[in-house]
Order: sequence, then structure tokens, then C-alpha cells
Amino acid sequence: MHRALLSAVLSLSILLSTLAAAQDASYTFTTFTVPGARYTAANGMNTAGQVVGVFQNAQGETYGFLKDGATLTTFDVPGPGWVNTGTKFTLPHSINNAGQIVGWFRDASGVDHGFLKEGETFTQIDPPNAIFTSAHSINDDGQIVGWYRHTELRDHGFLDDDGTFTTFDAPGATLTVPYGINTAGQIVGYYSGDQGFLKEGNTFTTIAVPGGTDTKPYGINNAGQIVGTFSGPGGYQGFVATPVKVDKIPPIITVAASPATLSPPNGRLVPVTVSGTITDGTDGSGVQASTYQVIDEYGQIQPSGSVPLVNGGYSFTVTLQASRRGNDQDGRHYTIAVSARDNAGNLGRALATVTVPRN
Repeated sequence: MHRALLSAVLSLSILLSTLAAAQDASYTFTTFTVPGARYTAANGMNTAGQVVGVFQNAQGETYGFLKDGATLTTFDVPGPGWVNTGTKFTLPHSINNAGQIVGWFRDASGVDHGFLKEGETFTQIDPPNAIFTSAHSINDDGQIVGWYRHTELRDHGFLDDDGTFTTFDAPGATLTVPYGINTAGQIVGYYSGDQGFLKEGNTFTTIAVPGGTDTKPYGINNAGQIVGTFSGPGGYQGFVATPVKVDKIPPIITVAASPATLSPPNGRLVPVTVSGTITDGTDGSGVQASTYQVIDEYGQIQPSGSVPLVNGGYSFTVTLQASRRGNDQDGRHYTIAVSARDNAGNLGRALATVTVPRN
């Protein structure tokens, strides 16, 4: 399983490079190799440019490395008793801006464990009742995500927050593999059935590349962009998924009528100025259309039309009659409704009232 994951990560790196070249992106490439290594793979980098990864030496032994500028330091998780014997395999996955490194290692018995490296101090990571564990990512708050196999032979995701473990599973999944976490605590990964997921709090959202299968998200940045791999018509490819903000807030409308009282009730026609503002907020999708409707409680004078919007403001005139029925105890009421719909389809509405009073 771990070898397959490593292979997928390496394939993703190559595919993303290929896609970038196809889109005429411009990069400066710096290549490096751990001295004497059969192969070298860089798996993670922080904003300071520190790089962690894995290499295999001439004897086929696999170790981790940290590249800090021109300084390249190799390391191996210590064996039993935290002495440098007995560890078969060390694979760093991620480094945060504090220089904390996480990954997994294989002990002398062939059992996999997660690890956290802080300077020269190693901490073994194993959720309760774990048969084996793999830690995949650490954010700048030191929160770690990964997956483990329980003694009940079910594979779960975990969040390690300063030694407190929270186990979670995608809905209906028998295998949940978290692979990345950002500073907002958003977690991405994949689960059984070859489905990608985004976990925000207790909410899971399926991540699937349109037209593709076997979507596997491997990382998420602080802007919420997700990277990973999927199977498409041309084979396995890399992807970058950028979140699209969904506008669910209707336009904000203010409205006022002047005059708001028509008196005396002598039957004359009075021009009433209706004015206000219509805005859709800084993150809104923009106002698409705005209209007005006069609702006369007598059902007699009810003009309607479009609202002329200029730089977010409007002003128009309606003509209403200053009259009422003699037995109308609370006077006659005209309700002026101003409505606006934004480009996302959200409808906002505001009301103003003009009254022909009894006295």
C-alpha cells in the first residue's frame, strides 16, 4: 500500500510538470540528488524553501532527508529504545513553516508507524489500537493527519492535535486516507471506492474531477486549492481544483418614499419620489435586474416597472392618489416594493409605505 502511495506521489509530480509545460508556464528548475543515492524524491516543502523527501542508497536502504538551502541532512527514525538500529524504512512526507517534519517509518518487525521530527527529537505517532500508522501532513498549528489500520482490521483517518487523536471516516467508507491539511483545518484525501474528499469540521464533500475516475487529492493550500491525481481519457493526470465562491446572499436594498403621507384626502394625484440603494456586497455576483411594484390595498392604483440603478443608487417617481374611503378607520396604505435579483439568482426585497390618513 505504501509503495503504491509513493509511486502515485512521484507520478503526480511528473504529471504536474508535464501539464505546466503544455500551458507554457515558466519555471526555473533546480535539481538535486542525495550523494550516492539510487534515487531521490522530494515530497514536501515549506515557504522557507526547506525540502523533505526520501532517498535510497546503493545498498537499497531507504532514508529521509532535509534540504535547507545548500545543506542536505539525511536522517533515519531511531530503532527500539530510540537508538539508531532496527529501522528499515523512513519516509518523510511533509514539513511546516516551523520546520516540523512528519512521515512514517517501518520498524525491525516490519510494522509501520507515523513520526514527528522536531529538530533532533522524534515522536512516534500511533492512534490507540493501531496495527500500523502513516502520517502524511502537518500544518502550521502542528496538527497532523494520516491514516491507520485498527485492530478490528478497518482503516481510518486520524487527526493528531498535540497528542489528542480524533478518528474519522468518510461516510460509508471502509478505508479513509487523509493526505493534506491546511491552516484552516481543512483536510483532503481519498476513501474506498476511489473517491476524493474534503473534510471541513464534520462535513464531507466529495472531490471528483469531471469526466474522470479514481480522484485522489494529495494536498490543500491555505487558499483552499486542492491538488492530486485522477484517471482520465489519457491515463493518470494531475489536477488543481480551485474553490468557486457560491453567492448565497441576496442584494441589500434600502428604500424611502417622499412624501410618506398624502393629506388632505381630496382626490388629487401626488408625485411620490422613491429612492434608495441596491448593493450586492464586495463578494457578491452583481445585481442582474431591479424592479418596483406598488401594492394598493384598494387594488386600484398599482404601477410597476424597472428601477433605474446608477452607481448603486436609484430614484424614480410614482403618482398616487390622495383619497380614501370614508369608512376606512386606519387610512389607505400604498406599499412600494423594490426588488433586485443578483447574477446568482438570489432575490432581495425592501418595502416603503405611503399612507392617506383618516385625519
